[in-house]
Amino acid sequence: ISLEVALQLGEYIERAYENVDVIYTRKEDKFVTLKGRTTIANKADADLFLSIHCNSAANKEAFGTETFVMSMTKIAANLELAKRENSSILLEENYEQTYEGFNPDSPESLIARSIAQSVYLDQSLTLSAHIQEQYR
Repeated sequence: ISLEVALQLGEYIERAYENVDVIYTRKEDKFVTLKGRTTIANKADADLFLSIHCNSAANKEAFGTETFVMSMTKIAANLELAKRENSSILLEENYEQTYEGFNPDSPESLIARSIAQSVYLDQSLTLSAHIQEQYR
């Protein structure tokens, strides 16, 4: 589902915004490591990186969208979310070397990563607000 959403969104952006180049991390149903995705974005000198996920919920009646921006808040729920979001790193070969000691199960690693990401927090919050406004 998320791949199809990403492909359709990419096509829409390409049609609607001629000055925007869409770079896909994948166009077929195959796993791309987090390192692989960031390498693609960095090689393209990307200004924006969107990651589309499908969530599960115990409530089968749930529907809608969520837009997450990782912030400096050290609330336990945020750390648990970050752990789940980054747990696929553990499936990668040599993840300890690739991510230079980053451990998605470690609150300390997640906090350090959050500090590094905070450089772009204002832009991320602005974009997420615009995205959420589209679904009201």
